[in-house]
Amino acid sequence: MKLLIAGGGTGGHVFPALAIAQEWLSRGSEREVLLVGTERGIEMKLVPQAGLPLETLRVAGLKGKWLGRVPNVIFEPNAEPGFTNRVLARISTRIATGYEVSARAWGRKAIVTGCPVRPEFFSITPRRPGKPFRLLVTGGSQGALPINRTLVDAMERLAARKSELAIVHQTGERDYNAVRTAYARREINAEVVPFLTDMAERFAWADVIVCRAGAITAAEIAAAGRAAIFIPFGRATDSHQLRNAQEMTRAGAGRLISEVELTAERLTAEIFLLLDQPQEIEKLSTAARRLARPCAARDIVNLIEEATKMQGNLLRASA
Repeated sequence: MKLLIAGGGTGGHVFPALAIAQEWLSRGSEREVLLVGTERGIEMKLVPQAGLPLETLRVAGLKGKWLGRVPNVIFEPNAEPGFTNRVLARISTRIATGYEVSARAWGRKAIVTGCPVRPEFFSITPRRPGKPFRLLVTGGSQGALPINRTLVDAMERLAARKSELAIVHQTGERDYNAVRTAYARREINAEVVPFLTDMAERFAWADVIVCRAGAITAAEIAAAGRAAIFIPFGRATDSHQLRNAQEMTRAGAGRLISEVELTAERLTAEIFLLLDQPQEIEKLSTAARRLARPCAARDIVNLIEEATKMQGNLLRASA
């Protein structure tokens, strides 16, 4: 039985695709999988590293392939469905979603599976906040300029309580020197790095995580059971990061600062509130863990198998 997984561009698309592919292959030696993406996406690196086959197509060509009568499952990890998935939903066999709110929009065709994340995040044990207060700041692989600049602007406030703080700040390459210099000038206990390759270990270390609100990041927060201050990317298509953060905070699993509201005063107020109220950190962490879906990849593959029984033995899944 053959599975084609179409999607890529960012880690938020590729990591779930890899998890789905690996779960699919684990169910029988007769199974095959092919991942399809574009030449400019991160899949060009990640898919071969995982030992899986990859083909690249122009986006226009990829969309054209959907016109055939082939059973298909769409995976929508965000709370706000993207344009392409909204279009493809009309011809989809089934739809897997990361959030209840997006599943409701599609009715009986959709089922909430959650977003697959790497298993090491589920192995992270609960942590009681201690001293110093451990803060992880991450803006994704490229860093986040608004977050970096706001932390630089907040240095005087952070310095006033530096004896209580231990910070790891992942900046991306562009802002690395400026941010590192700002912490060093005020002798704040901070490890500043352009990239993090051991993200699960860093999550395990942290009491609170300042981060974006992409689907993968939100799912990792839930899997790890960590308190988060979400700062959604303000220009994300369809405001999907804002919607993800709203769903997390509505469940009591994080705090939210929009980019419009992001200032040094606001961010440090949120950080110090949690520093001074460790019981609030524990509440956020517990609520986040309740949202974890450790069987997401399994449930998506179950849905794929259901679709193949409904319409045939060749499936394209959009992740």
